[in-house]
Amino acid sequence: MRGFLHSLSIYHWVILLIGLGMTFAAVWPRQTEIRSKEALPPPALENSMASVKEVSLENSAPAPTPVPPEQPVAGIAQVTAAAESEAPGYTGVGMQTFDDGRIFRGEMLSGLPHGQGHMQFPDGRSYTGSFYYGRRQGAGEMHWPDGSYYNGEFINNQVSGRGEYNAAHGDRFVGSFVNEKPHGYGTYTMHNKNVYVGEVRQGIIEGHGTLTFSDGSVYSGEFVGGRMQGKGERYWPNGNHYTGEFKNDTFHGTGTATFSGGSTYQGQFAEGKPHGEGRRRWPDGRVYRGLWNNGLQQGFGVLTFANGDWFEGEFEAGKMHGVGTCVIGGVESSCTFFQGEMLD
Repeated sequence: MRGFLHSLSIYHWVILLIGLGMTFAAVWPRQTEIRSKEALPPPALENSMASVKEVSLENSAPAPTPVPPEQPVAGIAQVTAAAESEAPGYTGVGMQTFDDGRIFRGEMLSGLPHGQGHMQFPDGRSYTGSFYYGRRQGAGEMHWPDGSYYNGEFINNQVSGRGEYNAAHGDRFVGSFVNEKPHGYGTYTMHNKNVYVGEVRQGIIEGHGTLTFSDGSVYSGEFVGGRMQGKGERYWPNGNHYTGEFKNDTFHGTGTATFSGGSTYQGQFAEGKPHGEGRRRWPDGRVYRGLWNNGLQQGFGVLTFANGDWFEGEFEAGKMHGVGTCVIGGVESSCTFFQGEMLD
């Protein structure tokens, strides 16, 4: 072969090179044409659909999407770019009317609301915010026909996360929501101007919190079923103060009440009144220790006066009544009272 190449004359070399050049020129345009065809973009999306409105969420049934509209969001991170690209349906910004009367305007992916958009419901509700594969997910705002509205986070079509709800009648809650209800911690401003700050469970005030009333009084303590119940404290603007147990919004159990006039009561309460065993001190120095019934001394007790005199015996309706023992001026004797008056 090497001998053959050495034997070629200049003429033969020229003829050989010209032949190779013509062959390369014939092949090169074809390769360029093949590459250019591979680089062409796919047909325009606008030409592949007659109308966005004709797309139905229920009928699109994107098989590869990991979160179909009928199922709850299992895991956002599980969605891959490959699955999204394989899902059929419209992708872009447009308007879509569903068979159940809902109207959507905004961003869509594979025929489903996905991204930012606005949904109008046939019952008058409306939602503006973030969507994820057809479901309300992320930050958004929901309005109801009666004027109520919520602004905050949504998870899987439900009010869940941090947000603010304003009811049509004037109540307002700012805080944590779970499954459409206030749950966790927040501030509840009521239409009667009372304000609660504390724990809420399943839409009910429950746990520990502070309730400030419109009259200026304040309760801080435990709540059960929306009522003051358990241990707590309550203050009034006039100086009255109670510390102890509550039940159904009132003093019930053991506690201490301090009154603005200077008197105090320490003992048992029932339905807001001294009941059972207790001790009361008045500003004039009197002290009573004994039994109470419905807010009054009733039964056996001891009443001591500031000058050292005292009575030990029975009481009825808040007054000394019956036979007892008296100490008057340092002299002890038996004595009898009738409705607070000593008998001779």
